[in-house]
Amino acid sequence: MPDLSDADGGISSGLAALQKLQAGVVSERVPETVNRTNDPSQHDPAVDEQERASKPRAKTSPPAVDLSAVTIVDAIPGAQFRLELLKPAGTGAAAEPASAPRQAFHTEKENRRIGRHGEEVVYHAERQRLSKLGKNPNSVRWVSRVNELSPYDIVSIDEDNQLIYLEVKSTNGTAPTETFYISHRELIEATVRRSRYYIYRVTHVDAAVPIITRWADPLGLIKSGKGQLLLQKAQMALSLADEAEDE
Repeated sequence: MPDLSDADGGISSGLAALQKLQAGVVSERVPETVNRTNDPSQHDPAVDEQERASKPRAKTSPPAVDLSAVTIVDAIPGAQFRLELLKPAGTGAAAEPASAPRQAFHTEKENRRIGRHGEEVVYHAERQRLSKLGKNPNSVRWVSRVNELSPYDIVSIDEDNQLIYLEVKSTNGTAPTETFYISHRELIEATVRRSRYYIYRVTHVDAAVPIITRWADPLGLIKSGKGQLLLQKAQMALSLADEAEDE
């Protein structure tokens, strides 16, 4: 039988040489990767800033409301409502007062949250107001909590024990005189209720102590020049009796 030890040794040497050659080829083709993540000198400030901007910011919850410190202020309308001449905001855009601060854009979800939070603040503040007057705080009813289509948010009573109807308008802004949206239903209700219809304007709504300013009879204030109703692209439609009704 022939001696295969020499052949085996040759094969082993050949395999070792081949493995060494392959290792050399791989090392040439695949350069060593250097982790520069932790190397401050390799960071691009512009890229870092872009990455930070693209990351969603965590929303912070508003602080708990200090209801004991919240008060309702009866507005004293000025002798004449001063509104700067409206300036055009561009073709097809809504005109706005020249001196009015631009309101922050919110999503529909955020608008609903702000509105509901403001209503809750007014609800508790109104109960507190009645308690200080020696009246039953349970007279306050938060209507819009169960009926979002209601033309008023809260029903309460005033010093004369008559029902009053409160429409709450809330904002994170600081000026109670900022314009706010009012619906067709609310306008009709304000026309019918007159002095029993109140606008409760909540500013700093997400602060620990929101500020509530209230006006009675907003339509009366507009009529006397102490307020203004801004109608963008106002339209009117009137009914016409059918021939059958005429007969």
